[in-house]
Amino acid sequence: MKLGMPRNTDIFKKTFNSKEGFIANDVTKHYDFGKNSPHNGLPKGHLPVRSYMSIPVVSMTGENMGSLLFGHPEPGKFSQEHIKMMQSIASQAAVALENSKLLENVRTLSDKKDLFITVVGHELRSPLTTIKGFIQVLSEVNQDNDLCIYIEKVLEQVEALNLLVSDLLDIGQIEAGKISLEKSEFCLSDLVKNTIETVLYAQNTHEILFDNKGPMMVTADKRRIQQVLYNLIYNAVKYSPDADKVLVQIKSEKDEVIVKIIDYGIGISEKHIHNIFDRFYRVPSKKNISGIGIGLFLCSKIIKKHGGTLSVNSVLDEGSEFIFKIPQKNV
Repeated sequence: MKLGMPRNTDIFKKTFNSKEGFIANDVTKHYDFGKNSPHNGLPKGHLPVRSYMSIPVVSMTGENMGSLLFGHPEPGKFSQEHIKMMQSIASQAAVALENSKLLENVRTLSDKKDLFITVVGHELRSPLTTIKGFIQVLSEVNQDNDLCIYIEKVLEQVEALNLLVSDLLDIGQIEAGKISLEKSEFCLSDLVKNTIETVLYAQNTHEILFDNKGPMMVTADKRRIQQVLYNLIYNAVKYSPDADKVLVQIKSEKDEVIVKIIDYGIGISEKHIHNIFDRFYRVPSKKNISGIGIGLFLCSKIIKKHGGTLSVNSVLDEGSEFIFKIPQKNV
């Protein structure tokens, strides 16, 4: 790309078209100085310039992105040493400009991706609801024990897909800052029990032990907290394929509710644990466990919205412990 000439003079042609630094020891002595209509020299009010130096800002692909211009009121003030020094600054400026362009492109792609996710999520929700309804009816009227096994497996997958669609739609809301909480007082112990039953309905491979200290009331968004519980408990089962149990604990401490979900599965290495709550982040695993890396991202955002924290302790090949804390009276 060639930049347009602000003035049709030899000096400015070298400034904006060349990929090399340029020095004029005295612009007033240049052969075409004063021939740049309508100014015929320096514009009125311009700072006095006799020494002049230009350094092109060139991209990695060789594109002229602009120039760094320097002037001095006395002649002969710039040298090749100045060019070398300023070229390093121009190189950094080129990198900064290219990074800015890349960031803008990434943001544009990210916006398009979020829109695509939202549209696809809405399009999938209706047929999934219909499929689930018909399968549940089939389950109720079926008398064949062998067929029951297959119906349960289909329901498991439909439930998993429903969860994925809900998570995809929530991502759009969170990124747009539109997620809101509908708080009410409810019994967290009962919610944990119900969530465990739902997980077992979808993934009946583990014993899920609940260390319950008795009824525990909390003020929060019940649906969102259940979403967090389901994601964490479901993940605990999913990421411990060679284990047979998961432990859920809740307790109250200093006006906080603390919930722990403990599994004895594949664990997470120190290398990956700091990124585990990033959107679309997936920890590499030899087990080839499916997923797209949005569940923990959503959980962390929901808990943060409640004024709480979500953390993880993990040892590779031994298991993980996810802990979230929220204020018990979440006003």
